[in-house]
Amino acid sequence: MKVSETEVIKFKTEKYFYEQAAGVVDTILNRVKSGIWGTSVRSVVNAHRQFSKITGPQNLEPYGSVQNMPMSAVSIRVRNFVNTYLIERSRGKKSIIGGHLNYANKYYSDDYNRKKWVNNFHDQAEKEGLIFGNGKAIHAHGTVEELKRHMPEPFEIILPENFKGI
Repeated sequence: MKVSETEVIKFKTEKYFYEQAAGVVDTILNRVKSGIWGTSVRSVVNAHRQFSKITGPQNLEPYGSVQNMPMSAVSIRVRNFVNTYLIERSRGKKSIIGGHLNYANKYYSDDYNRKKWVNNFHDQAEKEGLIFGNGKAIHAHGTVEELKRHMPEPFEIILPENFKGI
């Protein structure tokens, strides 16, 4: 929820909000399943410079860890979305991004990252229909070449019995 709050644009158009938020949640779940960034949600979201406002560059004034971000900073809209989406996934809804592990916004990436991987990555996401958002407020989803072998196969989400949300 905290990562979604910091990563997803608060679009008025529900479609754009839904797609971006689902993509962020699915990225986190896929990363947990891959084991590359650790095997818990906490280890994934606290991985160095993976989520801008959590552990990103200092110029973005990150929280430093997901634990440092107060739950009070999470909007009702995001809280409701994440709870509902996790329940939907546990009932068999497929990941909106398949097994992909990365996303980026070429409009806000620095020159180094754009040249190194973001531009090619963006082009591939465009071909696959995995760009969510509008205008410059987008997330292009995919997996960088060196991580493709770690992409998880489809997997089941198991929530505690009678889970109604956090």
